[in-house]
Amino acid sequence: MLRIFLTLYFMFVSISAVFSDPCERLMEEELSSRAIPSGSEGDVPVIARLDRAISPTASLITYLSRLLEEGLLTDAHLQRFYEGLEKGNVVNPITEEEAAADPWLMIQRGGLERMIQSENLDPNRLRVWVEEEISKRSIVRVQRNEVHKDTQIPFQPMEFVEIPAGEFWMGEEGKKRKVFIPEPYYISKFQLTQWQWAKVMDDNPSEFIDGPESIEIEINGRKIKMRPHHAVEEISWDDIRNFFYPR
Repeated sequence: MLRIFLTLYFMFVSISAVFSDPCERLMEEELSSRAIPSGSEGDVPVIARLDRAISPTASLITYLSRLLEEGLLTDAHLQRFYEGLEKGNVVNPITEEEAAADPWLMIQRGGLERMIQSENLDPNRLRVWVEEEISKRSIVRVQRNEVHKDTQIPFQPMEFVEIPAGEFWMGEEGKKRKVFIPEPYYISKFQLTQWQWAKVMDDNPSEFIDGPESIEIEINGRKIKMRPHHAVEEISWDDIRNFFYPR
């Protein structure tokens, strides 16, 4: 039992060393990037100058910003934080349920909780920051949707024209021969593109897929590289007759 207890104790100490106060660690990284003014404050202790350089409100904003950058906080967390400020409260954006389900969020919730308990927080400044952050993220989301919409390639249905029954002369001068078409049929107006083939067959056998227009498109869960508007090649009549045409 003693051996088990010691093993668990040292495991706890090791984990604590790795995850000890991530809030302070992130803040130290932020503060280390700031220049500390010299001059009249040259003899003031560094800690005092740091306390003066960044207020509790600025510290909380900095920490929240870092968590957003790391992807640990989402739009939903920002909205929760904003709604709390609207009611006159500085609430922890990470709920107890989320913290209970994710040990890393539990650590971050603890760090935020200590900062939120400060008596010198400025709710108005926090409200301005979160409104700007929500607006900024909304603009970025709209821009991404517009880019996604602009880069989508619509499936262009194949256009066919009728070849009537009859006869005609084919070939160059001196090598012409008469061709008979016993029954009418339809033929595509344009060459079959790599995009059209991939949309039907879920692959792209073409060799010429690299170039300025080369892109990678996900079709039915598969990422397929292509030059979408270029003709598909490396296919045979049998491929068309036996596979493409039936589909």
